[in-house]
Amino acid sequence: MGAVSTHPLGALCLALSWCCSAPLPAVAEEAVTAFVGARLEPVSGEPIPSGTVLIEGGKITAAGADVQVPAGARRFDATGKVIMPGLVVPWTRLGLSGVPGGKPAANPEVRVADELYPFQDSYRFALQAGCTTLCLVPGGEGISGQAAVCRPRAETGDDMLLSWWGPLVIDFAATTAGKKAVRDALEGAKKLLRDGKAPPGLNESDDALCRALTGEQRTLVRCGGPGELLHALPFFKDYAEMKITYVGPAHFYRVAEELAKVKAAVLVPAALTYAPETTNRVNAVRELQEAGVEVACYPEADSVSAFRDILLQAAHLVRAGLPRDAALKAVTLGAAEALGFDYRLGSLEPGKDANLLVFNGDPLSPTTRLERVVLEGRTVFEERDEGR
Repeated sequence: MGAVSTHPLGALCLALSWCCSAPLPAVAEEAVTAFVGARLEPVSGEPIPSGTVLIEGGKITAAGADVQVPAGARRFDATGKVIMPGLVVPWTRLGLSGVPGGKPAANPEVRVADELYPFQDSYRFALQAGCTTLCLVPGGEGISGQAAVCRPRAETGDDMLLSWWGPLVIDFAATTAGKKAVRDALEGAKKLLRDGKAPPGLNESDDALCRALTGEQRTLVRCGGPGELLHALPFFKDYAEMKITYVGPAHFYRVAEELAKVKAAVLVPAALTYAPETTNRVNAVRELQEAGVEVACYPEADSVSAFRDILLQAAHLVRAGLPRDAALKAVTLGAAEALGFDYRLGSLEPGKDANLLVFNGDPLSPTTRLERVVLEGRTVFEERDEGR
């Protein structure tokens, strides 16, 4: 069968194979696996023209030009291929039910993890597109609840989780009611901390808020536009220990200077945009990066087709002036950093999850095919010859 294409023309004629029909086990195979001779895109460092990646127990144990392959290792000749880390989608509601909305409220105890169903086709297609990690977010204004950082393949909802605790999600509304709902909840948790109470031992709601306030868990603050963001920045100055990533539209670039002053991190769509009331294209990711803002990207739309196109969109950003290394980082390591999961995701480094994508050429070329997806050391998708 043909390979999955990460680009639209190829997506029209997909012939997919879903390898290893049994769900991914909790612990990957222990045998050493070696991908040898590929061009490596580590993301955390310079590309390696010809290198080797070693995998054992679902983790990367080595990645570089001078890696020795141990005797007895399962060896894949990857000469002429390009290997990069799996894509990290840091903001999505793919596969979740319900439509976000309602009045601002504080629901920190709500966990996306409680409604996960791992056997959805959308997760399978996302994985085939190279998205090896999804951050599924709750909906609703105010404190929406806790996101779930997941592998898109498992036997149960709990098995999908990379961690029991996910980032706290706040859908920030720049209204009196919206600010009050968030402030009341945070102030209540701050009082608990002042009184010497802290996780564990609290109820689930207070536990989540205290973890966010102390920076133990990342907080994702969604703002509808630059105006709301300008309200959010001073609002959260009162909670200095929180580790916040602001999520919103490409027009965040219009307040890049203000974001840079407070060393903010942001998530914006992986797409070009237009300057307001003009037909002038703007590379918002480039504008933010050049201003000194930590920026990563999520797919332009919450759909499988957008997930398949994320590298194509990254290529458009590069053609519009974003450095190539910054584009790759924005959809891998940068996205992992935005979630607080860069200790195990987003780059080809020893000790990290062995989530790899194997391409037959440059991942940012429109003619390149994704030939293999490796999730925690197991091949979960690969192309097959048309004649089979």
